Amino acid sequence: MPETKAQTKVVDEAKIRDVFARFDSRESFFADPEGRWIDRPHYRVFAQNLEMRTRDEVVAWFRGLFDAVPDLHMDVEEVVVAGEPGRERATVRWRITGTFSGSPYMGIEPTGRPVDIRGMDLLSFEDGRVAGNNIYYDQLTFARQIGMLPSEGSVGDKAITGAFNLVTKGRAAIRERSAH
Repeated sequence: MPETKAQTKVVDEAKIRDVFARFDSRESFFADPEGRWIDRPHYRVFAQNLEMRTRDEVVAWFRGLFDAVPDLHMDVEEVVVAGEPGRERATVRWRITGTFSGSPYMGIEPTGRPVDIRGMDLLSFEDGRVAGNNIYYDQLTFARQIGMLPSEGSVGDKAITGAFNLVTKGRAAIRERSAH
């Protein structure tokens, strides 16, 4: 039986990899003549508790990231596309590397330290256009890599954990006394 247009996927792995490949060339990343990727977005960045619903918000967020890490590079490690034609969903697992040497990011002054973060985008599409994108990455690892938090297992890390646990136990003791 011949394939009909209704059976043909609008979004496939090659198209997604093409868009993510533009990440490294910056301006072509923002150039979207067909308006498929960021014109009608609903983007969420869970590590930052951030939600964006306009193209301008998405562009500003990515520009802030690119300005903070001028040599930012992305490698796409895996793409999985599923769903009915015209209503596809995709998971894109990626790794970004670079140096936090540009502009401040999320209010944090650049430290000149390297970053190497893995994360994923969970995208939903309607008729070839992004209807939603949930972006996940490990903010704790990022904070440690830029020097905002001490390295895992270091003396500083153990001191912060110990202080936190002491405060937690103190609060629990106060709650227990208040309950009697």
